[in-house]
Amino acid sequence: MSNTLLSDYNAATKLLSVGFTVYRKSVAPLSPSGKPYRYHYFNVPVAVADTFILDRENGEYYNANIRGKYTFYRES
Repeated sequence: MSNTLLSDYNAATKLLSVGFTVYRKSVAPLSPSGKPYRYHYFNVPVAVADTFILDRENGEYYNANIRGKYTFYRES
């Protein structure tokens, strides 16, 4: 995904963390500090996280396989 700032995955906890560089109200609204939010997705399978991290340019993969599929916490 071209607007991904940073992606990190912890296989032991199945936690996928994603940050964005581009402001898009529907995807990554700005926090009160003016910085993009960072999203932490819980219980993401290794195969899903690996595919996302290896294929960052594919925003369709994020939208189809991660966004809205897992419980998440939004960090500002």
